[in-house]
Amino acid sequence: MLDLDVLLRFSFALGIVLALIAGATWLAKRHLGTGTVLAGGRRRRLVILESAAIDNRTRLVLVRHDDTEHLLACGPAGVTRLHPGRPAAETPS
Repeated sequence: MLDLDVLLRFSFALGIVLALIAGATWLAKRHLGTGTVLAGGRRRRLVILESAAIDNRTRLVLVRHDDTEHLLACGPAGVTRLHPGRPAAETPS
């Protein structure tokens, strides 16, 4: 049978490790950005900006290709462009 002291130390150590992993993940997301820049300073040409579920089988997806944004509906019937391409909004650096 495990001693209560050993169990408490194990639980405390596990909590610290999980907190460190969560903190590192948060810092990486905050400081490394959204991943829209490739190695060499080039910007990605195709980026999914946002996605929202309409129902269980259909999603709206906002996609940026080069400097144009497209609103797409993706579902069982295929992909439909809902809004004609427009110039992309300025994104903060």
